[in-house]
Amino acid sequence: MRTTRHGENEDYQSVRGEPVATIDNLIRWERIKLREAAREAVRMLETGALPTREYLDYMWHSDVGMKELRVRMTKLRERIAELEAIKADAELSL
Repeated sequence: MRTTRHGENEDYQSVRGEPVATIDNLIRWERIKLREAAREAVRMLETGALPTREYLDYMWHSDVGMKELRVRMTKLRERIAELEAIKADAELSL
């Protein structure tokens, strides 16, 4: 899996859509970033010990890398919700 200079996986280049900043494309791009962060979290867990419930809780809340991923994923979810709200408002205005 190759990454671009922006750190995004090129796996998703074909599903990103036109390079036009429409609201649908912005939402799609944020969801792609969220999937990439989730994949990275899984990779981190797979390289650690057996993923027992206690280990997962520890990793998710204590490991520095996982904390960073958790923050990134939270921000991406908030951005997606914001974009979806903008889209819904725009649709109501029509």
